[in-house]
Amino acid sequence: MTAWAGDAQLAAFLASRFPAANAEQIGRISASLWMAGSTALAAQGICVPETVQGALAPAAMQTVLGRAGGAQFLLAVGARLGSLEAFARFLTALEAWYRREHGSGVHPGRGAEAGPGSG
Repeated sequence: MTAWAGDAQLAAFLASRFPAANAEQIGRISASLWMAGSTALAAQGICVPETVQGALAPAAMQTVLGRAGGAQFLLAVGARLGSLEAFARFLTALEAWYRREHGSGVHPGRGAEAGPGSG
């Protein structure tokens, strides 16, 4: 397991996984899902420890209500999960959920301008 080295390492990992233009959108989608709770996340195939979900619930709400801060929310998720491997599993599960919900084979991290309701 790769030890957590801080936000700079996570930001680099996030940038390699999603284009910068889409990190904000993916973060806002994550925050919206996050607000449903860990059981609801798990039902969607996104497994997050209850303690992590609960700790970041206020940040998720702020992200959703403010319609901003999605990339920062993803950074907070990665930091709370504590390893790049755990964060990669989260992003992989999120991507799988996104593909199921939005169809058309659009990959949210490959520059497509897809969002909720676009698929």
